[in-house]
Amino acid sequence: RYRLKWLCVACAVIGSCCRAVVLFAMLLLRAAWCLTLAAVAFCHSPEDSHSAGCRSGKLPLGAKLGQTMTFDGIFGGAKRRWHVHVPLSYKTDVAVPLVMATHGWHDTAKAYEPDSGLSVLSEIHGYIVVYPEAMADHAGAHRESWGGWNVVGSSIGVGPLGPTCYPWADPGVSLCYRSCSPCTQKPHCQWSSCVNDVTPSGVGTSNVTGFLPMLFDDLEEKYCIDRQRLYATGLSNGGMAAYQLGVSMAHRLAAIAPVCGSFMKGFVQAPSIPLPVMDVHGFFDSSVPPNGTATSSDGYFYTEVSSIFDGWRKSNKCHDHGKDVALKHWPTPVDGEKDLYCISEGTSCAAPVVRCGWSGPHGSFAKGLGNGIPNARLVWSFLSQFKSEPVRKAEHTTRSSEKDHASLTVYSKLGSPLPLATGQEAQPEALSATVLATAASEQPLLPAAFAS
Repeated sequence: RYRLKWLCVACAVIGSCCRAVVLFAMLLLRAAWCLTLAAVAFCHSPEDSHSAGCRSGKLPLGAKLGQTMTFDGIFGGAKRRWHVHVPLSYKTDVAVPLVMATHGWHDTAKAYEPDSGLSVLSEIHGYIVVYPEAMADHAGAHRESWGGWNVVGSSIGVGPLGPTCYPWADPGVSLCYRSCSPCTQKPHCQWSSCVNDVTPSGVGTSNVTGFLPMLFDDLEEKYCIDRQRLYATGLSNGGMAAYQLGVSMAHRLAAIAPVCGSFMKGFVQAPSIPLPVMDVHGFFDSSVPPNGTATSSDGYFYTEVSSIFDGWRKSNKCHDHGKDVALKHWPTPVDGEKDLYCISEGTSCAAPVVRCGWSGPHGSFAKGLGNGIPNARLVWSFLSQFKSEPVRKAEHTTRSSEKDHASLTVYSKLGSPLPLATGQEAQPEALSATVLATAASEQPLLPAAFAS
């Protein structure tokens, strides 16, 4: 009886110990699981995509909700200008997408804004739009409005396949920008400024320290931006800038939508990683032709869209690049307007390669309907579908990963320097953004017909 009693006691003790061991093991497993979840949450927290501007708690000096404000600054020793539209719905602690919209040659950002329709549509979808001004350092006083982006070989003139224009297209010194002087090339096929807009040469993926990448940096510092939703679009030479940004900043952008854009002959490029792209062209575009020889009516040589997309499908890991390409309808909210039809090229692509055509000439989609909204609906319906890869917090001040990346020195309206971000140093070749709200343009209320 005593033996049985001690046996029961021993079993009870052993059972308690086993339960304790099991409970302790379960607690360890639960703690490990919680730590794993915490680590995942830390690494992939939504806040990782929030820009530094989300911590400011206020609008930047000169910005106004529901309006487009104009800002001036100095980059590379030259005055630059950009316009920023912030929607009425903007909150200083809620990260929003950022769209960069670049105007065409011999145009201005202020004129392109209503043509693009993007500011009006931003009041529905809540994104911020920036409209940079291209450098207009033309030698002729009467041509100071001839702004031109140094991208896709526009400032080089002669490439691997020879000159980028016919000899009879040579305008001589009439298209000589001061930043390109002396203009002695024969034939003279350069037709844009030579300043550093994306890279110093206007092509390639190294030394991405130009005005446009720095402007992305500046806006991220000042506004609450979702860094996984940075987009680029533009018209004509601005569409070429969007293409170049897609190549040079592929690791940073989420998608691009060039309108009437291309690459100069011999300068076609593709991103090093998959990047969604939508090309928009009018069927009757003779200024930057999308098909055939891609030679403009004024004698300049561009690259047909099919050749651009050959490289882009390869970058986007489409399974049938270089073979018979699978085509499929890409639906948009403006299908059928002006005979618009879009197709996606390739099979099982890591990112879509989309081409849109419409019954019209060189210009924004459905230009002539009065308000640019069809163009904005087409562009935003594509861009808004995509996000870039998560951005690590440590990458915030080293996005370009270039040793000579120019730092950003920001000044207040009165010219007194504001504190720089931690770890930044002011460099001589900085974008000294003198934040001057030199002009403001009220945006019209959304048309009732579109709002419905």
